[in-house]
Amino acid sequence: MDDKVKKPSSVAEAAINEVAFIAWVDAEVDRCWPWLEQAMRRGVPGGIITHGIDDIKKMVFTRQAHLWTTPNGVALTTFSQYPLCRIMNIWLLGGDFEEVFDIHNDAVEHFARSNGARLLYAQGRPGWVRRLRDRGYKECQRIVTKTL
Repeated sequence: MDDKVKKPSSVAEAAINEVAFIAWVDAEVDRCWPWLEQAMRRGVPGGIITHGIDDIKKMVFTRQAHLWTTPNGVALTTFSQYPLCRIMNIWLLGGDFEEVFDIHNDAVEHFARSNGARLLYAQGRPGWVRRLRDRGYKECQRIVTKTL
């Protein structure tokens, strides 16, 4: 009998990696959920929650959203495809704002460019504008809402 352990095929290796990714997402979204939920509540007047924890997990599992975690914070990004360009949205950011940006800013920008994005778009509270201005962002619009 051969004592050598057979190396998994590339298909098996991909499946193993996908299972590990799903387990990581499941654990990280659970850990970061208080920050994500708070970011959603602060981002919409009246504290309306637009997505539940399972919705966020599904979006990350299916690569509709991308999760960027640190020990003390989290960001969630998405892409919007328009007829003439692609934009990466920094959709939710919770926990330690500076830590998330210090650790992930370069990787987020690289990921956005490598996926064809021509613009990074962040929508947030007025405090975001002050914090992001020093990072090369500029305010370009105001959003108004009406609670129904």
